[in-house]
Amino acid sequence: MVAFFLIAAVVAAAVSPSEAKSAEAKPAPTVTVTVTATVTVTAPPPVAVKAPEPSPSPTQETAPQTAQVPDMTGKSGDLLVEALKTAGFADGYKATSFHDVSGQGRTVLLLTNWKICEQDPKNKAVPVTEKISVGVVKFGETCP
Repeated sequence: MVAFFLIAAVVAAAVSPSEAKSAEAKPAPTVTVTVTATVTVTAPPPVAVKAPEPSPSPTQETAPQTAQVPDMTGKSGDLLVEALKTAGFADGYKATSFHDVSGQGRTVLLLTNWKICEQDPKNKAVPVTEKISVGVVKFGETCP
């Protein structure tokens, strides 16, 4: 569009006033103006897309990760939780199920106050998703 106005201005300047009078008598020459626009589009570089890993087929099962469960009988509950985390369980506390085996039905809260009497499983490699059942009594009490 700007090019059109520039060409029109150049044509108008080229015609002198004396020619303007004679131009009135003569028909004005036809001027054809072609405007060409060039548009450049820059696309961002292609992004590498990582192909998804194939999921196992129904006949191909993935083996669950296993970890060795240590025998912590006689130790405090918090030491078992730490040992399970070290062995490979994501959360040692969530991997355990503590219960009072004294017969009093108490809730097990502060693990440092509880002694492990029984544990299932122990000294065995199990899937890290398996729950460890732990029977405890308060320190100072005897295991049944």
